[in-house]
Amino acid sequence: MNPKLFVSLTFIISWISIKFIPKEQVKKYTPVSILASLIASLVFVIVTDFGWWKLKKPVIPGLKSINVFYVFGPFFVGTIWIFKLVYKIGFVPYLIMNALIDSFFTYIIVPFAEKIGVGKSYMSKTSILSLMLSASLIIYGFQKWYESPSNVKTSITK
Repeated sequence: MNPKLFVSLTFIISWISIKFIPKEQVKKYTPVSILASLIASLVFVIVTDFGWWKLKKPVIPGLKSINVFYVFGPFFVGTIWIFKLVYKIGFVPYLIMNALIDSFFTYIIVPFAEKIGVGKSYMSKTSILSLMLSASLIIYGFQKWYESPSNVKTSITK
């Protein structure tokens, strides 16, 4: 499979899938998804600078440190999906869902992406999974903070 086709398809499919989430929930979980995408972008830059990851055929020429189509496609939309499906159930289901999805990404998607020539990871699978799970803890905490009563805007009536 062509690497650019694979990356483009995952981007397009993820954005098509968001049509199945109610607009209120998309709006509710967009801030945490933006934070997650920012974290993923920073991680991509850091691991590229340290030589732990190499994007072989970037979809956007000249942008070799961030896989923009992944960060703002499946990762962005996937974060909204995870929060929509399990956030209200509680922390443990959220953590289990993230562990399963992150494991699938680490042990299935990353090797497949390497095989078709999207990029090359020089990190251990354990390190990749640890980074992803750490990010999931940060964004869960952010969403809890974001929804806390002290952050809810109230209007004052006269």
